[in-house]
Formats: sequence, C-alpha cells, structure tokens
Amino acid sequence: MAGQTQELARALSELKDRAGLSYGALAKRLHTSTSTLHRYCHGAAVPGEYAAVERFARACGAEREQLVELHRLWILADAEREAARKAPTPAPPADPEPVAPVAASGSGQRRVRLALIAAMAVGVATVGTAVAGSYFSSDRGTAATPRATAGSASDGGSANPWNVEPNRGALPSANASRSPGLPFPQWDPTGPPALPTIPPPATAPGPPPPAADVRAYSLEDRCGSMYVSGRTPGEVPAPPEGTDARGWVTGMRAVAGGRMQIQVTVQGTGREAVVLHGLNVHVVDHTDPLEWTGYSMGEGCGSGLTPRTFDIDLDTDRPVAQPKAGVQNDVELPAAHFPLRVSSADPEVLDVVAHTDKRAVAWYLDLEWSSGARRGTLRIDDNGRPFRTSAVKSRPQYTYNMAKKVWEPLEDYARH
Repeated sequence: MAGQTQELARALSELKDRAGLSYGALAKRLHTSTSTLHRYCHGAAVPGEYAAVERFARACGAEREQLVELHRLWILADAEREAARKAPTPAPPADPEPVAPVAASGSGQRRVRLALIAAMAVGVATVGTAVAGSYFSSDRGTAATPRATAGSASDGGSANPWNVEPNRGALPSANASRSPGLPFPQWDPTGPPALPTIPPPATAPGPPPPAADVRAYSLEDRCGSMYVSGRTPGEVPAPPEGTDARGWVTGMRAVAGGRMQIQVTVQGTGREAVVLHGLNVHVVDHTDPLEWTGYSMGEGCGSGLTPRTFDIDLDTDRPVAQPKAGVQNDVELPAAHFPLRVSSADPEVLDVVAHTDKRAVAWYLDLEWSSGARRGTLRIDDNGRPFRTSAVKSRPQYTYNMAKKVWEPLEDYARH
C-alpha cells in the first residue's frame, strides 16, 4: 500500500469507526457497494473524484476542518496513483511461451507485456458502426421489423471479440460449432457466421428508424467491472487507462465477469419523433461458467452514483429488462418505463445491467420503436455479435497493484 493512499485510507477508516457505522449501513447511505467502501478504507483504491470522499465524510458526520484535511489527503493520494500509473514498466520477453489456463491457487506474478498490446491500442482508438442485417434467428417475424442497428459506436475492431479460447493458437474453423472448454458457437473470423442469417424484411414507407450508440465496455464504475480471461496474471497487462476497456477486452479474449453494464443512447434521425415501446432480451446460447480467472478493473472507483437502469437477470429461463430506479445526490431517479419518446434533438439514454451467478450467456437486445405508421425493432448487440457474460463467483479473482505493477488476489470482502 503506497504512503499517501494509506494516509487517506486511515483517515476514512477512522471516520467510519468513530461514526459507529458498519460497511453495510454506510453503503446504503451512500448508495454504493460494501466492497467499494472496503477498498477505500483499506487503501486498495482511491476514489476517482473528491466528491466521493466528501459524501463519505459527511455521512460519517465529519466537521469542516476534517473535510479540508481529507481534501488535502485525497489530492496527494490521487497524485500518487497517477504517478504509479505513469511509471515505466518492465520490458517484455521476446517470445513468451503459451501457458495453460490459470489454476485456482495461482498467486500474483510479474506482468509480462505481450506483443498484442499494440493491437489493443488500435482497438481502443477504433470506433465502428453496427453492421446492417442480422445473423440471429428471430422469434418475432413481423414484416415491418428492420434487422439492423443504426449508428452503433461500441468500438469495432479487426480482432474478432466473439471467438473465445483459453490460450493462444489458431482460431477454430467455421465447421466447428463447439469445442471442449469453449462455451459458445465459433467461426473463422474471415468466413461466414455460424449462426443463420436472415434477410431484412421489407419495411413500410415513412420516417427513418432511430439510431443507437452502444457503449458496452465503459469503465465509469471500475469497482463494479470485472472480466474473465483464460490468461494467467503474468500474461495480463494493467487495466486500461481512461473509461473504455474495448481494446483490453479484445486483446485478452476476455468476457464480462458476472455483470455487464451497457449504455445505449437512442436518438431520432429525422424530423419526426420516435416512440420506444419496449426492450426485449434474446439468449443465443448458455452453458456452464467459463473456468477462467477474473480481473477487476477496480483501480479508480467511481463516486457511488447509481443511474436508473434496466436490470436483466440472465439466470432466469426467460430474462426480461426490468426498469429500476436510481439515485443521484441523494435524490431518487424514477425508473424509466416504456413508452419513451426520442427525437433528433432529444435523445434517451438507456443504462442496461445484465448479470449472472450461474452460467455463461450469449445474448442481445431488440428495441421496439414506432414513428408515424412505421414500426420496427432496433438490434442492440456487440458490433453484430452477441454480448457475452460469464459467472465469476467461484473463480479466482485478482486486482492490479499499481505501485508494484502486479496482479494480486482479491481479498474475500472485495470479491464479486
């Protein structure tokens, strides 16, 4: 634990103890998780902004002088964190050997920089659009349903994020629908998709469909973000800087661990208003959880703000998107119930949280819309492929120590 970070953690812990509050009670007051508060009070993470520290302190009854001192400690701890992040890293070996998936008893190893980091950087900088047309089979079959998302910007890339494999090596051929240890259908990235394609049906004339900008790998709330990968801690680079993990996820062939948060901004593309009628969940495939290792993006935790969301329990037989209320500055944000209205000047942001504790799931969404006499659906997916989420509760889990530049096992209280 670094010096200034430790001082901030000690001050926060003392405030909590003097207030006589448990982690659970304080978490309810701050509308955040107990694991986030544990990390703050044990120096495992520095709040990303001082507002989170101030809310913590006020909930514990801090006086003005204490708030001033906490501000000073947070500035020093934040500077220490940034210095650790920017410090030089060890040079990579020339040709690292492939290794087997990590065992549950693995300990933190020295990180090895791989050649694929260059590809990851490209992935972070690349912004793509969703592909018109869909290869998913449909259970809807309405003639006025377009099969394409419009304007999806969830970071397309040359790497194929849907092919999952625990280690390096040649990608499987398009003829293999499933391989041992792999939970989802696969195909050669240069060939046709394994799932059937359906030509888009004819649509009624009228206003154009809305556009959707999809952010599937945002790290706004790092404490709630974890990815599972078949690579060992020594092979995995540090969590990505900034708020986008697409390049990191693609390079590690990783899958969202336990929980996946997606932000969809829907906006009209013409002068006419568009009405959104519902958000439907489609499960493409589900299997046992991936036997991989979880890597927490926890450094730089968010402020504990809770947006209103559409909550999806992927462990149910027929998952549905349930509207949930949120909280901002101690003010409750009412749940977003359909129908919702959007236009070119008035977009709507849909925060979707999908979670699983039992299995690995491939899934996507259909957003029902209408404008005038025209009706249809807007496909919400991962650049033409399903989203993927795998349970992580029973898997080994690691967090990155910025000072030591090494992945370390998560303590029990902080496990997802």
